[in-house]
Formats: sequence, C-alpha cells, structure tokens
Amino acid sequence: MPCGSARDSITTEDGEELTIGPVGDGEMLVRDGDAVVGAPVPSGGGGSGAPLVTVLTGTGTFTPQPGTTKMRVRLVGGGGGGGGANSTGANSGAATGGGAGGYVEHIYTTVSGTYAYARGGGGGGGSAGNNAGSDGVDSTFDALTAAGGKGGGGGAEGTTLAVSAPGASSSGSSGGNVVVAEGAPGEGGIRFSTPNYRGGRGASSVFGGGGAAGSSSGGVGGNATAPGAGGGGATAASSTARAGGDGAAGTIIVEEWA
Repeated sequence: MPCGSARDSITTEDGEELTIGPVGDGEMLVRDGDAVVGAPVPSGGGGSGAPLVTVLTGTGTFTPQPGTTKMRVRLVGGGGGGGGANSTGANSGAATGGGAGGYVEHIYTTVSGTYAYARGGGGGGGSAGNNAGSDGVDSTFDALTAAGGKGGGGGAEGTTLAVSAPGASSSGSSGGNVVVAEGAPGEGGIRFSTPNYRGGRGASSVFGGGGAAGSSSGGVGGNATAPGAGGGGATAASSTARAGGDGAAGTIIVEEWA
C-alpha cells in the first residue's frame, strides 16, 4: 500500500471486500478475518528485527515471550511409512513409498495467552512382506492442523509387469492464513519382470528428505531424513521379504517478534 493512499479497503478476486488495517513500513499484508493487516516479513538473519525462533517437540503448551506482538508459526505433519514387500522363490515385490505430511503457515497479528500444541509422529514402515506403512500423525498448534502423510501400500510378489499404485496426498490440513498445503503422495513401486524392479521413493516434505526406495536387488525402504517426509518403499527378491522405511516426525516452528 503506497504511502499517502486514501484507500481503506480492497476487493478480492471473489468479490469480497476486506478492510485494510495498520500496515508498517516494510511489512507484508496478511488476512486477519475480514481485514488485511501488516505483518513482519519473515527473516532468519541476525541483527535487529530478527525473530526469536523456537522449535517445539512432543505435546504441551506454548507461552510467548513477554513483549511479543506478532508470531509466525509453521508446522508440518508426520510423514507416512513406506510399504513392505514380499518374495517367495523367483517372485519379487516392490512397494509404494510413504507420503509427506501437510504444511501450514500462519501469522498471528495479535498475541495473547497460551497455545496448545502437539507435534505429529512419523508413521512406521510396513513390516517385511506385503504390508502397508502406517499413516503419519497430525501436527497441531492452536487452531492450526498440518495433516499426517499417508502410508505407502505393500508390494505383492510376482514375475510379471506390475505397478503398485502411488500413495495418497495428506488430507485435513487447515487454519493457516499464509499457506495451507497437503503433503505429496509417495511414489509407486514398479516390477517389470524378475529381476527388474524397484520400490517407490518416499515423498519429500517442504523440508526435503524423503526416504530412498529399496535397492533393485532387494532391500528395505530408507527412513525419511527431514521433518514430515515419507519413508521409502521396500523391494523384495530371492525369497526374502523386506520392510518399508519409517516416515519422519513432523515439526512446529514458532518465530516471535517484539
């Protein structure tokens, strides 16, 4: 909003009129109910104006520091586990990777009281055999929800062309006034014919780190390495069933400005 402008409202693409609240120099606009107001542009740098950053784990209650006037909260749900795969004799199997957790970002332009939170755990990989991985758990902060990623499907054994279906996106993320995005599904595994096959990779979250697929010679799915990412799908061969990789726990990051 240029300095000296007389406008006191804006109209959205849907025809909704929003009141323009206070906007300071260098601030970005965010929606707050029926208005748009100024909020600090997020910055991770040092020096004056840098936010106080807290990474929350487990479950509890967050109390802002005295003097905090605005907060940015980012959260991602736990990643889904990759599927396990089965093999007997010459049959091989390739499982689907786990899906990533949803991502939510919200800027609080007024801060008061305390805020309940819970970081979502990652889903376990499917056990050795044609077994699906477990879904990740939702991460929550106040009224914000970042949904857990979906577990990958198991890999059935066989000797002919087969593709395990890609996983599903996360579902149920809500509450953010900056970003609300569901996590990507895990990659499907593929079995061309024995011995050509591989499991599906786990989906990376907004922080990266999806689990690697089981090796083409038969291997467990890799564990996810970044918050909210999915575990890799397993590959099984030579009568040796394999387990899927674990999804990674989500995270909650709170930035406070005075």
